[in-house]
Amino acid sequence: MLQYNDLKEKPRKVSWLLAFILLVGLVGGLAMLFLLVQPDARQETSKVILDGNAMEPSLPRGTSVGFGPQPLYNRGDIIWFNDPQAGASVRHVRRVIGVEGDQVQLTGGSLLLNGQTVNEPYLKSPSPPLDYGPVTVGAGQLFVLADNRANSQDSRQWGPISLSSVRGALVK
Repeated sequence: MLQYNDLKEKPRKVSWLLAFILLVGLVGGLAMLFLLVQPDARQETSKVILDGNAMEPSLPRGTSVGFGPQPLYNRGDIIWFNDPQAGASVRHVRRVIGVEGDQVQLTGGSLLLNGQTVNEPYLKSPSPPLDYGPVTVGAGQLFVLADNRANSQDSRQWGPISLSSVRGALVK
């Protein structure tokens, strides 16, 4: 036979179980909200002081510039990336010349992109009369060159760089 006390206990157990489920849901929901609202460190702008002359005259030595991640990098973008050989311990700033599928060639110092001569008003001085390529930029790669080509290393020495090594593009 059912006692009055038995009837009182069941609702109490159900209410504690319900309260526990609601508490876990609330804590879990707040934790998810906290994680979604937190700024992603990869989305922040990084300030860099240039210590080389590779991008002169566009960006002289000692210039403080900001770099931020981009969903897509385009020809002409100035990017900051990890050295293709040394990794993240050494970083460089260079201009994107070629993107996936582009054919890049230097002939007598003139830049040819997909067979067309490119006007490069940003160069420090006429490019040294050298020949390079042609090379086709592969998937997940960028071809980068310095503005001061006579005194720097770039994709002419390293080949195209991996998109995964790019830290960000110049924030204008």
